[in-house]
Amino acid sequence: MIDTLLRSKDVLAMIKKLHLRGDDIQSCHTLLDLGRAYLLVQLLCALPRNNLRAFTSNFLLDRRTVGLILKSQTKLSEIIFPHQVLDDYYLEGNVDKLTDLTLELHKAVTKVRTNCLAFTTALRSLAIGSTARDAHNGKMISVFSMPKLQRPLSLRNLEICSTTIRNKEGSFGGMTDLSKLQSLLLSNCPGIAVTMEYLAKEFLECEISALKSLIVRQTSTTNAEKPFHTELQTLLEAVPALETLCVTAIKAKLLPIDTICRHGRSLRYLHVDHFPNLHEYISRPLNKVERYTPQELEKLVSSCPNIEGLSLNLVGWDFGDFDIDEIFALGETTWNDEGIMTIDSLLVGTPLRCQR
Repeated sequence: MIDTLLRSKDVLAMIKKLHLRGDDIQSCHTLLDLGRAYLLVQLLCALPRNNLRAFTSNFLLDRRTVGLILKSQTKLSEIIFPHQVLDDYYLEGNVDKLTDLTLELHKAVTKVRTNCLAFTTALRSLAIGSTARDAHNGKMISVFSMPKLQRPLSLRNLEICSTTIRNKEGSFGGMTDLSKLQSLLLSNCPGIAVTMEYLAKEFLECEISALKSLIVRQTSTTNAEKPFHTELQTLLEAVPALETLCVTAIKAKLLPIDTICRHGRSLRYLHVDHFPNLHEYISRPLNKVERYTPQELEKLVSSCPNIEGLSLNLVGWDFGDFDIDEIFALGETTWNDEGIMTIDSLLVGTPLRCQR
């Protein structure tokens, strides 16, 4: 493929996004072999200067190759590559146009080095996380210490996945202006309860909060992981105008309806899933399973009238004690492969566009 590109100068001038991907997951985060590495360097030398706008790779690249990319393509707005410790020499003046950065981690990385963030003054989206393979295997493989920058970033989107966050007072605010953050995703981060506690304190110190989306996924079943429902409630009280709230967790109590209703008319999309492992859910006695009552759902409908997407997997009601038709227009009742009864339903009087 690279050979073909090198033979066509007209095509080279048209390339705006360059993606290097292995054929299968086994090739991810392996060092690019010498033959292809040589061809890549040839391609980078042949590309017109500052032609690329995006560069992504799941191969490990030699530092000098990454340096060549940054030195010759200084108008990149998006970079995704395996975590590298780059010398300041390569970074200064070469990543100040960058708005979207993803640092993919692999099992050889034990600590995330973030020296590059001091030079990415225009950065708006930052994602840090392990490969899909490592995350799937539940390997918490890296430690992320947020840098205290002389000039904090103005991130709009922050995603941290399968990474231990080293928390300390003011750590988030030292890296980015939290009052401008609009979207936050935390997925399978060990010690997430402590992280939420620090986050809540820092959000409360902001005069205003721009956060519109909060996504929390914690599906680790390790005994060392403590429940975080109390810390999550505190965090939700610190950011009172969410439009999207998604919570997927095994080790957490059911999120109180009152906590959700604090977001009132701003809430558009809600997903609460406390038993991602269906077999664990089935094996629990019914009296040991926390479920939302029809009365709580009624309160949710009245307090959050603008919900467009709703997904709740813990809903319980007694047809004999409550007139369900007052809230739901019931559809067809079916049984799935796991022997669980499901009812297609629609909240009456709400503009739902998608529902589970």
